[in-house]
Amino acid sequence: MLISVVIPLYNKKKSILRTVSCVLQQTYKDFEIILVDDGSTDGSLECLESITDPRLKRYRKKNTGVSDTRNKGMEWASGEVIAFLDGDDLWDPFYLERLHDMVASYPDCGLYMQDSIDIPAQEANQAKGSEEHKEIKKFNNWEHYFYYRNFKTSALAVNKAKAMELQGFDQSLTIGEDLDFWFRLILSYPVCFLDEIHVFILKYEEEYHSRFVPKDFSKHFSYKLVFKKNLYLNLKDNKDVHFIMNKIIFYALLGFDKDKNTEAVRILSKNLSFGRLNWKDKIKYILHQCHLYS
Repeated sequence: MLISVVIPLYNKKKSILRTVSCVLQQTYKDFEIILVDDGSTDGSLECLESITDPRLKRYRKKNTGVSDTRNKGMEWASGEVIAFLDGDDLWDPFYLERLHDMVASYPDCGLYMQDSIDIPAQEANQAKGSEEHKEIKKFNNWEHYFYYRNFKTSALAVNKAKAMELQGFDQSLTIGEDLDFWFRLILSYPVCFLDEIHVFILKYEEEYHSRFVPKDFSKHFSYKLVFKKNLYLNLKDNKDVHFIMNKIIFYALLGFDKDKNTEAVRILSKNLSFGRLNWKDKIKYILHQCHLYS
């Protein structure tokens, strides 16, 4: 089974060679790398000139954002399963092997998820994944577990046909576009989960990563949850789905408040259900309200 590894690239000069190398070192060999450069200006793509492996397929396009870049990668991929890897994260050598085992066990799933761990970038050489094989599990109600497991893009893979049916990543969003896509997938198809760590999310200095909230509220995932919520509720409507939507709205509210976007905070506050928050978030909300009116 061919697995396509889609890597979106934008100005990751200091990390991209290590990221691509970790894929080439996989024990599972039937893969291709679809690397899509989104108009990098720091010479990121040139860092890979020494790699001659034909499984690495390079594409360059003008800068249109990560959603369009990942969508192009999916479109150009030849595999029936697509694994996503960000240009500053790493896999251990067994990630694709275990992904293959997951797909073989449950080929009807839309989303395949493994555990991951955050580590400082300077400790990447010491990173070590799981040695024990655990049970591969299938869930038809992953929305119940949505906020009890981290959704890290570099630890996720999709069935290409099912992902394309949902039209991939929403290009109108710049923050939360990944969560939006995973949310639609789990509401539409079963999820396969493996509680093993073969993925390392590297933490660099703050400026190396994106903003938490955009300046334009309409480009944040929470905007869709407020103004286009039926897109999700028409897929599945239960208390867990409402809990997830409410929690995302709450944390977006905190983010936009920190960014001093008063209009976004006003709209999100109006659409937040205090009763659906857990006790920890209720305390955070009360403290937030005290801050607003102090």
